[in-house]
Amino acid sequence: MLNVEIAGVMVSDTAMIVSGRTVQPGSPAGAGWLKLCPFCEAELPPQAVVRPGHCGGAECQQAHVRLLQHRKEVMWQEGYRTRAAEYAVQFGAERAVLVPFQNEALVPLPKTRRAEFLTHLRQIVAEAFGAAVPDEMVEGEVQTEQALDRAACATCQGFCCRQGAARNAFLYAHTISEQRSREPELTAEKVMERYEASLPEVSVDGSCVFHGGQGCVLPRQWRGETCNQFHCKEIYTAADVLEEIGGGAVLVVGERDGEARALGHLDEAGNWTHGGYL
Repeated sequence: MLNVEIAGVMVSDTAMIVSGRTVQPGSPAGAGWLKLCPFCEAELPPQAVVRPGHCGGAECQQAHVRLLQHRKEVMWQEGYRTRAAEYAVQFGAERAVLVPFQNEALVPLPKTRRAEFLTHLRQIVAEAFGAAVPDEMVEGEVQTEQALDRAACATCQGFCCRQGAARNAFLYAHTISEQRSREPELTAEKVMERYEASLPEVSVDGSCVFHGGQGCVLPRQWRGETCNQFHCKEIYTAADVLEEIGGGAVLVVGERDGEARALGHLDEAGNWTHGGYL
């Protein structure tokens, strides 16, 4: 059960607020129209009873938004767990977790995209080398990759990597500066060379220029901070599910458009094996 704090009151995902008081569904207090703001208990004019359902004050409006977000999150979490349980039964597994899935075709990198990326690269390299060599930098934390992370990403095949298409692989001047900090002898020419040489002949259609057939072709120390830190909502939820059940082997289901599209198996030792496409 999830809880949300609304106007200083913790409200469970099965409760609602009526006339400024928290009640459970089915309670007589829940009958009829709201007459008071559910957050500050100010009297509501008739036109505000149904929409927006609160007094319109700034704090109450923010509380109302938080409540709507909470309800949306509750529905998402319930849907995730319901589908995971259904897939476990369908595929004969003891337990299952869900991740996104992408299987766009591998295509030659368009010349225009290659040129656009190299233009961006030259700009950030020039910016980074326009300053003195950093003595020390606080680098972005690289998340420790756990067995579940590897299994989830391998099954997913890089759904989130598509965001790197319009953002030039999330590479910025500070990415280059971090490399200079680690490698004081690094030159602008070497940086240009390392990235240009890493561009794959074919990449995932519509995704990041470095999204190859086996995932990201860049070593982690050359990737953008976002790429090294990001975990999707599904991975966080999968981790919560495994923690709740005490770990163990799990079926990883790659899902797209509400349908299972790929399977992966994570055993108790943390080894992942591909279960095929559907």
